[in-house]
Amino acid sequence: MILSSFFSRLGELAPAAIALLSGSLAYAEIHYRLAGLPSRLFQREPEILFDLPHRARIGKSVPLFLLIKDAHRYPVELGEIRIEAIATEGGINKKLILSAAATVNREWHAPVFELPPDFFDAPGLWEVNITLDYAVKGRSGTLTQDNYPGIPHAPFQIFIAEGDLPRLPGLKWGDLHVHSNYTNSQIEFGAPLPHLVRCAGTLDLDFLAVTDHSFDLDRRAPFSRQRDPQLTNWGRFQAECLQYADPAAGPVILPGEEVSTGNVRGENVHCLVLGAPEFFPGRGDGGEIPPFNHPTLFLPELILKAKRHPGAVVAAAHPRDNPPFFHRLILRRGRWHRPDLHQPGIGHWQILNGRGDRAFREGLKLWVEALLDGRRIGILGGTDAHGNFNTFRQITIPMWKMVRNQQQLLGQIRTGVWAEGEPTPANILKAIAAKASIVSCGPAGNLTLVQDDGKFGIGASARAHHPTEVRIEALSTAEYGPLTRIELHIGDLQQKQERPEILEISAESFHFRHTLTLPKGLAPGYLRLVVFAENGRWRTFCYSNPVWVG
Repeated sequence: MILSSFFSRLGELAPAAIALLSGSLAYAEIHYRLAGLPSRLFQREPEILFDLPHRARIGKSVPLFLLIKDAHRYPVELGEIRIEAIATEGGINKKLILSAAATVNREWHAPVFELPPDFFDAPGLWEVNITLDYAVKGRSGTLTQDNYPGIPHAPFQIFIAEGDLPRLPGLKWGDLHVHSNYTNSQIEFGAPLPHLVRCAGTLDLDFLAVTDHSFDLDRRAPFSRQRDPQLTNWGRFQAECLQYADPAAGPVILPGEEVSTGNVRGENVHCLVLGAPEFFPGRGDGGEIPPFNHPTLFLPELILKAKRHPGAVVAAAHPRDNPPFFHRLILRRGRWHRPDLHQPGIGHWQILNGRGDRAFREGLKLWVEALLDGRRIGILGGTDAHGNFNTFRQITIPMWKMVRNQQQLLGQIRTGVWAEGEPTPANILKAIAAKASIVSCGPAGNLTLVQDDGKFGIGASARAHHPTEVRIEALSTAEYGPLTRIELHIGDLQQKQERPEILEISAESFHFRHTLTLPKGLAPGYLRLVVFAENGRWRTFCYSNPVWVG
């Protein structure tokens, strides 16, 4: 009886533990409470928050998103929105008043306001304060940015760019790890798909892979621990994603899933599955099956299931992230180990997950090790953003503490692909599967090998010991600053080592082209490109997948 009561209590606590996941970056749900435990975050108001893209182009309208959740429990009267924006260089001050007047009494209310094209009328960084007058049960209040308690409400920051993202010929940009409001639990919720697409368009992205958690997609209802055998929520998700499949209408959505699966130690790890129109169950770390939280599917089972869908992409998600202790204890979360990463069928590793941090550096090291071992693994990049277009707000201690910063925002980390034809979901998926891609938080780079029988781009295979011309191109913009360093890494499978070539670039260069002529060709192995740029505020980078040789 005592053990039963203990494990039942763990079952109640487990959903709250999800908030501690280093990659879980959702809008915060503050109304979740456990009986007998106080909450510093709870308040008898709906969650009310503003969001807007972290970058936009000058001369274009900018969407302002207002998200209100749980007003069916706490109805709210909305009043006036006041916007003040200041250019950090030049001191330009702009003001705008909008009316949000409405009585909101439903679970979701998410209007979008358009800031006119001439509002941000100078390039560079702007700081934006947004205030809203509102009333709950006759109690009037004013919020700035949001009504979350216990976090700073510093101004939003938006960079107004003079042009597009760095875009080499044929390159399409996207965020390959994004969550939507189909993630809706006791401690987090994401943004609606229309908001994701509208924001992505402002960011100059061409596609998004929306990969909601497997343990959210088969719930009978939000917050429920009961599973729906009819998969109603998953079916609704698939159908809504299909509405965003036409590149002529804006950024397209690749429907996917972040599947909780079992590693070699029987722990729960996360795997991205794209292009498989079938639900992959995974609720081992969803907080419903204490005390042991065993995986629903182990990696070999997941891979076998994915093989039923030719062209599907299976990728290790943030493989070197270390789960917090609470997650390991309650949710049986672990991380990817070499035997997991080297499983046949895991062709991609999403090592860049919102930040160029320790986990990314570890992932790079393991990736190069795998390449030199002859494994043709591709790397991917995404943000793991659950909404969070301009500011990241996260619960770090359930019912007790939140934080706010500017990391892991939608589109801040990108995957660039060279897709044949129109950038439809099918063509983008095909390019990802072929590893014809780069990952970046700023500049772009491309690498082509030319031999007498054709051209071989990133992801393709050229012949060894054959006369070769290596064409290198890199591009940055004023937004990311001039190019500062370009490295060509030549991997030799016989010597089991990489040889980096540092290419000379001129000062203040934004566009680089260079050709190497190799009359004797290359030994079996690969070439990959690394590009760096710097704008005085931060250093950005781009890593290419290899062009294989032999």
